[in-house]
Amino acid sequence: MLAAGVLCTLSICAWLLRYSRYGVDFTDESFYLVWIANPFLYEWSVYLFGFFYHPLFSLLGGDVAALRQANLLVSFGLSSMLVWVLLRKHGPGMPASVRAVLAGSVACAGFLIADTWLPTPSYNSLAQQGLLVAAAGLVLTEREPSRQSLLGWLLVAAGGWLAFSGKPSSAAALAVVAPLYVAAAGKMNLRLLALAGAVAAGLLLATAFAIDGSVQRFAARLSTGVEYLGYMQGGYSAGDVLRWDGFSLPAAERVALVVLALGASFGALCLQGGARAWAVGAVVCGLLAGGTLVLSLDVPVRGAALGPYKDLLLLAVPLAAVVAVVLAPAHLARPRRAELALALLLAILPHVYAFGTNGNYWQAAGAAGVFWVAAGLVLLLPALAPGGGLALLPLALATQLVTAAVMFDAMQDPYRQPEPLRHNRMAVQFGSPSSNLLLSDDYAAYLESVRKAAGLAGFQPGTPVIDLSGQSPGILYALGARNIGQAWMIGGYPGSGPLAAASLRHVPCEEIGRAWLLAEPGGPRRLSGAVLQASGLSVERDYSPAGSWHTARGAGGYADPRLQVLMKPLRADAEAACRQARQAPAPAGGR
Repeated sequence: MLAAGVLCTLSICAWLLRYSRYGVDFTDESFYLVWIANPFLYEWSVYLFGFFYHPLFSLLGGDVAALRQANLLVSFGLSSMLVWVLLRKHGPGMPASVRAVLAGSVACAGFLIADTWLPTPSYNSLAQQGLLVAAAGLVLTEREPSRQSLLGWLLVAAGGWLAFSGKPSSAAALAVVAPLYVAAAGKMNLRLLALAGAVAAGLLLATAFAIDGSVQRFAARLSTGVEYLGYMQGGYSAGDVLRWDGFSLPAAERVALVVLALGASFGALCLQGGARAWAVGAVVCGLLAGGTLVLSLDVPVRGAALGPYKDLLLLAVPLAAVVAVVLAPAHLARPRRAELALALLLAILPHVYAFGTNGNYWQAAGAAGVFWVAAGLVLLLPALAPGGGLALLPLALATQLVTAAVMFDAMQDPYRQPEPLRHNRMAVQFGSPSSNLLLSDDYAAYLESVRKAAGLAGFQPGTPVIDLSGQSPGILYALGARNIGQAWMIGGYPGSGPLAAASLRHVPCEEIGRAWLLAEPGGPRRLSGAVLQASGLSVERDYSPAGSWHTARGAGGYADPRLQVLMKPLRADAEAACRQARQAPAPAGGR
């Protein structure tokens, strides 16, 4: 049974790492790449993930597939660390081999950070990884000073710093729930808490100097980012983020959740029984492992697509733990105050991760569902017979099965891509010369037409471009252009125009004067040429079409192809016009 857990872990890892070479999204995922590739190009930001992942990007030579693989492995490794620490502290006497297999098996849930097939590092992955570090630290913390406790508090500080750099809203929520947990668990030590706060502040101070050279400029970066985020009117205001969302699982998924929970709890109880019960438990483990292997070995499987809350199937694991605790023999222990407090903390952390997003909180929380699984383990550990760590294996195998099902569904319908990843067969350079991805025929033809038209127009890599299409950061990334103003000049929101106009005012007039334009006439997320007025320029007067092409089916999430036009600058005195316009009061911008 332990071998089955190891085999499933290796199979899932190999499967996801192999598919890291497949597919690309030209909107959100490409925004992540643009921001990571050149984060110092932008004077304002809310998220700092680009600065954190940029050294890794450079080390890997801009290889997108390798960057994705590294991101997935970091989430897997930190998830393993959390579960290992948890089992070591709350499962005394458990053999190291059992603990290692369980840690690796449960850690597969960390891969759900790519649950829509956006495996490239982002603010979401950095927030998840920071919370994993902080959670491991909170497990280790104690009221009395010791090496272990000190390490725990330092990990809490480092995790909070990483979470802030990913999503400041998640770090703010963590700053509330972490002290509440240590107080509820009887671990509060004000001196050590103050030390953790001081270390986190020191790390943030070092970050400020590394990025902007001073605290004042760093503070201005963040405050401007918050102000500009408000321009967009995208649901990020305080009134928008303080809410309670609901969810609804399709009937088939509700049945699957209940069956999985009952099966895992039944298997856990059988593995604490006699020889006959053990045999039944082994059968349960075999069925769970078999399902995982069928999916992760890429066996063609037909079935209905999962719904938007598919990650919530992981709730079957803590539910199984509750059932097993209730049905466990009366002479075995039940969770005490410390375990209950830790389980509650872990159960809340997925919503800490989701806090601040403009999407449904339950849907977003699923990407951090590994914490729900960890909460289930904490509840069940005290009710295990001495040396009964193997009874947790059905829960771990159930975790792997849900992970495999979710990732299989993501590969069948990858985010804003036209077909399942397994159908992608065209090798295309995307970004640096060492970066090659396997794309669909349509996407490969799209990129080829873009490169051909840009080459005929005389476009050179490194040339600044203002993206008025509202949805094509990936096209500029593929061309090697400099996306000026924003890493993604995003369209489609009520305040996209004012945000674009304000962003361009941070770009030097020298860059504005020689910038090309990418336009999408009639596009659903296009930006008006009015955003250039604050820079003293006009699309109609100062630019000339240099090349054009049609988007691929499915690009940006839209089925119908659309015309895109690359335009080169005509005006020789564009830089001077920009400087003159900026001396006047800034206009509100256009939509």
